[in-house]
Amino acid sequence: MWKSDENEDSSQNGTWQKYRVRSFFRCFSISTALEDLSGAEIVFVLNESTFLLDNKKTIISEKFDEDDINMISSLNPDLIICDSYRADSLYIRKLGLVARLILFDDNNDLHEKVYADILINGNLYATDLNYDFAKETTIKLLGPQYLAMKPEYWNEQLQNSRGEGILVTTGGSDPHRLMPKFIAKLKELPIKKRIIIGPAYEEEEILEIKKIVSDSFEIIHKPRSLKKYIEQSKIVLTAASTTVYEVLTLRKIPIIYSVAKNQIMLENTLKNYGVKSLGWYEEINWEKFGEEIKMVLCKLSYFREKLNKLYCKFDTKG
Repeated sequence: MWKSDENEDSSQNGTWQKYRVRSFFRCFSISTALEDLSGAEIVFVLNESTFLLDNKKTIISEKFDEDDINMISSLNPDLIICDSYRADSLYIRKLGLVARLILFDDNNDLHEKVYADILINGNLYATDLNYDFAKETTIKLLGPQYLAMKPEYWNEQLQNSRGEGILVTTGGSDPHRLMPKFIAKLKELPIKKRIIIGPAYEEEEILEIKKIVSDSFEIIHKPRSLKKYIEQSKIVLTAASTTVYEVLTLRKIPIIYSVAKNQIMLENTLKNYGVKSLGWYEEINWEKFGEEIKMVLCKLSYFREKLNKLYCKFDTKG
């Protein structure tokens, strides 16, 4: 099992952290399923120690080079799963010579050709991407029915939980300092507000947030899962990332924004389904922000009906 962090062009460390988290949890979810279904022995190869697991065999390997390939080959794996924006096409081809290879590729923007036995892309727009496959035999698992979700969403018995108010998350970190701006604009709304403090928030950010929140805010520190808090809310404000899929699986109403280039494709797809988007984080209209949130809250039935075609794409099978 191979997982690594992602695109070095993703500029700020906080954004990069989000990519690492996504890759890790996808691989963790698949490894959990493989263990449950077949009793497979799993080895994680990570390029940092952030995600070390007590009950998993883990190897730290920081480079994507020949030594790395030789190390993986020495494990004599039956199957390799690669989820990394830092693995180039040559590296992928060499991995494919070691063992049967599964590759995650979200945007078809990394490799001229796909050198993998199985390609997975669980995004809504996956079938619209024109992948060039080096092998005619490559199995293509494209679309939300192949979304690798966290185990707590598997076989979920959906309930029409009403919830209240809004949940706000910027992911594991907040490199663009959006949360204080969200808080300032939400203060005027007479609704329940829950805000998520991610695991990579800096201490000074947390202190700033504590100074500016009012009694109508609930601060949730570094939760292991957002599931309970999504269920307790009517709408969820989040970046156009994998969290949106969790929101849709639980039949809640997302409001989205984008902070990374590889989120724009999902943002545009969701907009076409009727999801309200605030746009690129640097271009959010803060003067109209409160009115935008009020509008969604006042038209919940309208948005639920509009999103029905989207909700049915998520079958909770993970």
